[in-house]
Amino acid sequence: MNSAKNQNQIYPDSPTPSAPFEEEYELDEPIRSIKDPVDVSGRVLGGAAAAGGIAGLVFAGPVIGVVAGAGAAVVATTHGKAGKVFRKSGEAMAVAGDRLKQIDKKHHVVERTSKGISKSAKKVAKAMRQK
Repeated sequence: MNSAKNQNQIYPDSPTPSAPFEEEYELDEPIRSIKDPVDVSGRVLGGAAAAGGIAGLVFAGPVIGVVAGAGAAVVATTHGKAGKVFRKSGEAMAVAGDRLKQIDKKHHVVERTSKGISKSAKKVAKAMRQK
């Protein structure tokens, strides 16, 4: 209450405060602010960025896709409904990515697709040379 005494010395007509000033409070834990970022795993953050980027790409083009992906990642680290929605969508994208990896591991989709594209490109190149 030393600060209350100091206040009364500076302003003798002011009433004595009923509670101690801010600096006299001792807190065990820091107060979390809405501005404090939420701890989000890289997997969820990447999923949120991918979801936002894909949505932006589909609706507005590649530049907006990049901006939307970055924005989605930032929003996923915030408190509130929007942050929660983006974290959930990030988790869903991460789960979908895991599932796609399992499918690819079992069926070799990426390998087969790349071989097919390479084979088709060679055929097109050969046909172009013959003309």
